[in-house]
Amino acid sequence: MQVNTNTEQGRSFERRVGHLFSLLGFHVEYDRLIGGRQVDIVLGEKTGPVARTYIVECKDQERPVSTAQYDAFRGRLTAAKAELGAKTQGIIVASTAFVKEAVAQSGYEEIQLITLAELEKTIIDFRQYVTDLTNTLNADPSLRYFIEPNLRPENGIIADPATPYVMQWIADPIANQLTLLGDYGTGKTTFLKHLAKYLAATYVDMVIERGGYARVPIFIDLREYAKSLSIRQLVLDFLVSHSIRFASYAAFEYMLFEGHVILIIDGFDEMASKGDPQVTLRNFRELNHVARGRAKVILSCRTHYFTTEDDLQRHHGRSPRLQLRGKSYTDLYREISARPNFMIVHLPDFDDTQVNAYVTVRCGSEADRVSSFIEKTYNLPELSRRPVLLDMIVSSHEKLLHSAEAISPSDLYDVYTDIWLTQNDWCSCLDVPTKCILLEMFANRTFDDPSIQCHYTELPRLIVDWRKDMSRPDIEEIDRELRTASFLVRDNSGNYRFSHKSFLEYFYARFLVRDVASGKGDAWKGRYFTTEVYGFLHGLLRSRLDVGKKLKLRIESCNYEEFERANAIKCLGGIDIAGLPMALSKALRDDKSDRVRLSAATALALYPVDGICEQLIKSFHEDTSKYVRSNCLAAIVRLNNDASCEFLREFVERFDFEHLAESAIRSHFYAALRYCMDWDIVRKSIERAPVRAKGHETIPTILELCKQNPSTESTMYCQRLMAATESPSLVASAITILPKDMANSFAPKIHELIRRYSGLPFVPSLITTLRGLVSERTASFLVTVIESGKPSEAMSAIDVVFEDYPGLFAENASRWICKKGTPYQIRAAVAKSYGKLKTTDSLSVLMDILRRKDRVVMQRTALDLIRTLFPNYVKTAVQVLWEKGIVPGVAQYSLEMLTRGDQDSAISLLLDKGVNATRTGVRVAACAALSHVPTAKGTGALLELLAKDHSVWVRMQALRSLCIPGRAISRDEVIAASMNEKDLKVLQLRRDLLGL
Repeated sequence: MQVNTNTEQGRSFERRVGHLFSLLGFHVEYDRLIGGRQVDIVLGEKTGPVARTYIVECKDQERPVSTAQYDAFRGRLTAAKAELGAKTQGIIVASTAFVKEAVAQSGYEEIQLITLAELEKTIIDFRQYVTDLTNTLNADPSLRYFIEPNLRPENGIIADPATPYVMQWIADPIANQLTLLGDYGTGKTTFLKHLAKYLAATYVDMVIERGGYARVPIFIDLREYAKSLSIRQLVLDFLVSHSIRFASYAAFEYMLFEGHVILIIDGFDEMASKGDPQVTLRNFRELNHVARGRAKVILSCRTHYFTTEDDLQRHHGRSPRLQLRGKSYTDLYREISARPNFMIVHLPDFDDTQVNAYVTVRCGSEADRVSSFIEKTYNLPELSRRPVLLDMIVSSHEKLLHSAEAISPSDLYDVYTDIWLTQNDWCSCLDVPTKCILLEMFANRTFDDPSIQCHYTELPRLIVDWRKDMSRPDIEEIDRELRTASFLVRDNSGNYRFSHKSFLEYFYARFLVRDVASGKGDAWKGRYFTTEVYGFLHGLLRSRLDVGKKLKLRIESCNYEEFERANAIKCLGGIDIAGLPMALSKALRDDKSDRVRLSAATALALYPVDGICEQLIKSFHEDTSKYVRSNCLAAIVRLNNDASCEFLREFVERFDFEHLAESAIRSHFYAALRYCMDWDIVRKSIERAPVRAKGHETIPTILELCKQNPSTESTMYCQRLMAATESPSLVASAITILPKDMANSFAPKIHELIRRYSGLPFVPSLITTLRGLVSERTASFLVTVIESGKPSEAMSAIDVVFEDYPGLFAENASRWICKKGTPYQIRAAVAKSYGKLKTTDSLSVLMDILRRKDRVVMQRTALDLIRTLFPNYVKTAVQVLWEKGIVPGVAQYSLEMLTRGDQDSAISLLLDKGVNATRTGVRVAACAALSHVPTAKGTGALLELLAKDHSVWVRMQALRSLCIPGRAISRDEVIAASMNEKDLKVLQLRRDLLGL
C-alpha cells in the first residue's frame, strides 16, 4: 500500500531525503511545479563549469516501487528536461526496494534508483577505516590474552559479562550514552578495544559482506587528541587523521543520530585532568550533546571523576581488614544522574575465575605454578584482582617469589620495571641510574599534560639536564633501547609516551622522591597530587626512610609552603619514622593552614600511641574548621584504644544526631565507624542514627554499618528508615538487611517505587530486592513487570519469578516466549530460564522457536540451550532450522555445533544444502564451517565454489577454508581452481595465503 506523499509521513520522508542530499553538497528545493506537475525535490549540483540538475521522486511505501510508478516518473522527467534543460536527470528514492523490471529499465535511461539505506551509506564511506581498525586491533598485544570482564550497573549488586551487557545496551532503543567507570588498571581501554574489534567484525560481516545493517565503531583514544576539547573538533580531527572521506561534520552527526555509528571515547580522565572543574564539566556537556536520537556513545573514565571515596581511603589506602568504603558524587555524576537515556556502569576488578582464566591463558604449562605463588604469597590474591597488577605479577613472579613482606602496588611496579631497568646485555647503552633519571624526568615533564610526547631526539637532553657530569649519549642507541620498555609506547614518528597512566604516576612518584632526596623539593609546592601518586609515594617511602626523615623536617618547619607540608603528611602516614607522630600532633595543634591540620588529623589515626587521642579530642573541640574537626573525629574512631572508646561513648550519648547542625561531622563519624572495634559503640550509634540527613553520604554509610553488624539495633533502624524514606536506593539497601517476615510488609512500597521510577537505570536492581518476599500480590506484580515490555526490568523480574514462583513461571513461560510484540531480550531471558527446567515442555518450546523462523538472537539462544541442556537433540534442532530456511546469522553457528556432535550429518547437510544455498551469506557460512571438515569431499566442494561461485565473498571464504592448516591440498590445486579469477581482493588474498 503506497503512502500519499502529501501526508505528514510522506513529507517527513521527503525532508529526510532532501537533508541527505544537502549533506552531500546539493542545493535542495522542495515541491516545485514543473510542467504543471509537482516534483518532490529538485537538486542543483555544480562541478567545475558544469551545472547539473536532478529531479527526485520520494517513495515511502511498504511494497517495492512498481514499473507503473517508474513510467509515471519518466513522464515527469521528460517534462523537466523541457523546462530545466536536456541534461536534467532523475532519481527515485524508495524506503524499501524496486521491482526487477524497473531496475533493469533504469540501466538504459538517465534515472537512478536508490533506496534510503543505500543513500545513507554514501554520506561517509567507513569501509577502509573499518578494515584498518580491524587490522590494528588484531595486532594489538593487549588483546592477545583478553579475558571477558564484568560490568556492574551503578547502584547494582550483580555484575554481568561485559560484552553481552554492552550489546544489550546497544539494542536498547532508549539508551544513548554509557559511561564506563573503573579505577586505574581495571582494563577499561582493553575492553573498549575488544568491543571495537567485535563491532568492526560485525560491521564487516553484516554490512560489507552481506549488505545488511550494523553500526560502525568509531574508537577515539583521547590521549591522541589532546587539543580537541570540543566534540566537533574531536570528530573532525579523527576523520582527517584516518583519511575518512566526509562531506561535513553535519554528515557525521546524521550518521550518529540515525544509528549508523557508535562513538567509543576512551580516557575522559585524560581530558578531565588538564583543566579546572568548570572546563571539565563544560567538556563533558559537549560530549553529552551528541547523545540523542539513535546515537550510541560510550565514554570511559576513572571512577573518582564521578564518584569519590572518603578522605581516609583516598589518602592512605584501604585497610585489608575492613572492606567497606564511603562514597560521594561529583558534578559529572550529577550531570547525568537523572537522565533516562544515560547509564553508568562500573568495571570491577577480576574475580577468582577471571584471574585463573588469565593465568591459564597467559602462562600455559606454568599456570599451576604461578597460581600457587599468588595463593601462597601474602597480599597477592587481593592485588591480583586488578588486571594491570595481575599482568605485572605474572610477568615478574620469579622475583616476587622471594619477597616476605606485604606487597604494595609500588612493589609490583618496582619489580616489573626493574626487569627492564636492570637488564645489562651487550647492546645496553644506559646504566640503571641513567634509565631511572630518564623515565622520571620524562614523567615530570608530561605529568600535567600526559598527551605531551617526547621525540627520541630530545631524550639525551633530559638526561644531561639532570646529570651535568655525563657526556651526551648516542640518540639512536637510546631510542633502540627504549623500544624494549613495555611501559612506553613509540609511534611511527619517533614520539614516546607512557603506555598507561599508572606508569606515568609511578615514575612521577619516583621523581618526587628523588627531588626531595636531592635537597630541592620544588615539585611538592602549589598543589595536591593525585590519589594514585600518593599511593605510590607511600610505598616508595617505606624503603626510603632517609627521604621520609627529610619530609618530616618539612612538616615541623613553617618555612615550607602549606602544600609541601600537607603533601608530606599524606605520604608519610603510617610509616614508622622516629618522632613522626609527635610532629603530626604538633602540626594539628599549631599549624595555621587548614590543609595541613586536615591531613595531620587523618594521618594520626594510624598511630595509636600515648597522647595522640588526647590531642585529637582537643582539636575536635577547639579547631575552627569543621572539616578538621570531622577528620579528628574520624581519626579518634580509628584509634580503637581505651581513651578513644571512652570519648566515643560520651559523644554518642551527648550528640543529637537527628538535628546535628554540622552534617560533615555526622557523615565522617559514621563513615569512620566501620573501623571501630567496640561493637557497643557501633550498635548505640546505629540506634541513634538519623533516617533523614542533609549529607547524601550519611544514610548509605549507616546502612553499610547495619549490614556489617547484624543486630536488633540494625533491624530497628532499617525498619524506621523503610517507613520514612522514599528514596529507591535506600529502600533497596535497607530491605535486604531486614528479616524476610519483616521485609514482606514493605513489599507494597517497593511495588509503588518501581511503578513510579519505571524506565530509570536503577529500577532492575530494585526489582531484585523482591526476591524472597513471597506473596500472591508480589507474584502478580512481577508478572505485570514482565509483560510491560521493558527489557532490563522484565529480565530482573523473570529471575525473581523463576526462583520464587517456579510453578507460576512454568505456567506462563510458553506464552511469554510466543507472545507477539514482546521484545526479544525478554523472550530470550524467559527461554534461558525455561530451558533450565529440562522438561519435555521446555524442549518443545525451544524447538518451536526454531520452527517459527524467529529472530536470529532467539534462534541462537534456543540452539545454545539445546546444546547445553538437551545435547541429544542438537541434530534434530539443526535439521529443523535448515528445513525451515536458514538465515546467515545462525548458519555457520548451527553447522559448527552439529559438526562437533555428528560430523557425518554436518558434512551431508553442508554439501547438500549449505554450498548450494540461494543466499550468499549462507554459502559463506557453509564455506567457513567446511574449514573444520578437511575431508576430500569438503575440499572438492570448496574448490568448486572457488572456481565457479559468482559471489566474491563466497570465493574469498572458500579460499580461506582451503588454505587452513590441516587440510591435505597442494598449492597447485588452489591455483588451478582460481586460474580464471579476476577480482583483485581474491587475488590479493591468494597471494597472502599462498605467499605468491
